[in-house]
Amino acid sequence: MNDSTASTIKLTTINLATRKRRFFAFLIDSLAIGLAGRLSGLVFGDIYAQLGNSGLLIGAIVVLLYFGICNSKITNGQTLGKKILKIRVVNRDSKPISVSKSFLRASWFTIFMVFNGSSFSNSSCVPLVIVVGTLIFSISILEIYFVVVNKKTLQSFHDLSIDSFVVSAKSEGQISYTNKKSSLYGGAAIPVILLIAFTGLNLFAKNTYVADMVKIIEVINSKLPVYNTSMYRHSETTTALSGESSTTKYINVTVIKKNKNENNEALAVKIAKIVFDSKFTFNEGETLCITIVEGYDIGIASSFTSKNINGTLDEWKKAIPSAEQKDNNSSHRD
Repeated sequence: MNDSTASTIKLTTINLATRKRRFFAFLIDSLAIGLAGRLSGLVFGDIYAQLGNSGLLIGAIVVLLYFGICNSKITNGQTLGKKILKIRVVNRDSKPISVSKSFLRASWFTIFMVFNGSSFSNSSCVPLVIVVGTLIFSISILEIYFVVVNKKTLQSFHDLSIDSFVVSAKSEGQISYTNKKSSLYGGAAIPVILLIAFTGLNLFAKNTYVADMVKIIEVINSKLPVYNTSMYRHSETTTALSGESSTTKYINVTVIKKNKNENNEALAVKIAKIVFDSKFTFNEGETLCITIVEGYDIGIASSFTSKNINGTLDEWKKAIPSAEQKDNNSSHRD
């Protein structure tokens, strides 16, 4: 074999990493990052809890630094998982990508992490909610979409954003694989479709009980010591041993409280009062279930405890005056 032939073989020795190897590499990286987050939570859990939704920034920064540095030329394009699975991130010349490109590649994960856990309760933020919703769903759907359609280049959305490839560790040479234009056009259509869908859902919600729920959430978040509030209507059917079925219908309000020393029952009564003061329309047979949650979520790790406080509408209405009287007596003694 002459030198010319050997050179030609070298230029075409490109083995793209299979989806399976990439998945298990990512799984190893996720477990490592998650373990680090859990261990840090044992020490800084109380501090994390005080951060509320802002705690997601901690996880996002960790993920950005980890993947941004490890997938770059600094570590030859290999995270811990990729090192174990013997694959690496490269450009079209089979060279490790630059640090700046690696950070851009990893930024999609961090954007998803931060905004997926964000809360926008104010009705004036509706345009922002639509944009953010479109963004986070687009990222997740585009990742899945390109995994399915990119059979030739095996590039995911974050790969396409900087034209990177994941190959076996020993692959060398020029990468000439290209994507079908039809698949790229299909991917470009996804954010547009989602934007139209979210806009339509918002218009629909304005004319339903959802709009009333949004107003209640606004009041709870502004008046009570909570980080985040969600509210939804739900029904649950259970079947007894006798075969008889029963359905429980309820309105659920879930809050993440700021102060761990806050009395759960007292906070629940305050939430119930806001719900009733709003003149929210309950359906026949519905009960009100209030879930008080405390803990932290930093994106790469979380720890929560919760308590459900459930009651009929009449029970809540009786509890509210009693709690108010108790508060008044306490304030007089002070």
